[in-house]
Amino acid sequence: MGKVKQRVGETVGNEELANHGVVDQAKGAAKEMWGNAKDAAKEVHQSHKDAAIVKTHETRDKISQSVQNAKEKVNREDRQIQGASFRVMRRGFNHLLLMPRSVCLRPWPQVVWLSSGDKDSDC
Repeated sequence: MGKVKQRVGETVGNEELANHGVVDQAKGAAKEMWGNAKDAAKEVHQSHKDAAIVKTHETRDKISQSVQNAKEKVNREDRQIQGASFRVMRRGFNHLLLMPRSVCLRPWPQVVWLSSGDKDSDC
């Protein structure tokens, strides 16, 4: 609209109308630049937000994997401890009895408790 005012003002010899046309063009250009700057700022903000979301997902996945690895390690060590601490004693036909490894069964059912330093070849 500013160009039209400028041309009409120049054509009819109205300097004031031509000047208003130029001012309107400058206002329009300023508004366009402001809009472009706002759009660019929004794009930068969105790209930073997207990068933060990606980083958050990666960090959460790493923490989750670390927790899972720790859980599996504890379970493995727990099974090793259980395997080292207990043995299965057969009793009867279908009955199993879990006994600590520190317990030694000499003629059944006599129970002898061994300390950690005792060695007994019968057990």
